[in-house]
Amino acid sequence: MNHVGKFRLTALRVFYFFTAVSFVILASFDFLIGDTLSEGLQGILRAVFYAVALLSAVGVLHPLKMLPLLMFSVAWKSVWLLAFVIPMYAGGGLDTPTENSLLPALSGLVVTLSVIPWKYIMSHYFTFKLNP
Repeated sequence: MNHVGKFRLTALRVFYFFTAVSFVILASFDFLIGDTLSEGLQGILRAVFYAVALLSAVGVLHPLKMLPLLMFSVAWKSVWLLAFVIPMYAGGGLDTPTENSLLPALSGLVVTLSVIPWKYIMSHYFTFKLNP
């Protein structure tokens, strides 16, 4: 039950690598176009993107140890979809920023769900032992 196949480990490493690269690009986009001001929530969001990129880079080296990062990704995307996007859609439609974010978030959620080794997650994070 502790074994994760070579293919899955490679898929995780590739996923972490592309996540790290894409988050660095997202966080650096304003710098690339010449806007260096980071005020308020925009600066916080940029810092979170760099942190995710850094942790994803660690995931390339230690894919199983960084699985909580992927579980966090699944959690926030699921909460965003269920608590914000669906009610907004049902209440009259999506605004432009939400509409523009929907496809990348859904794609990321599907890919993340497919790359996670669920048997490993269940055996290591959701089993309860009575004796420590």
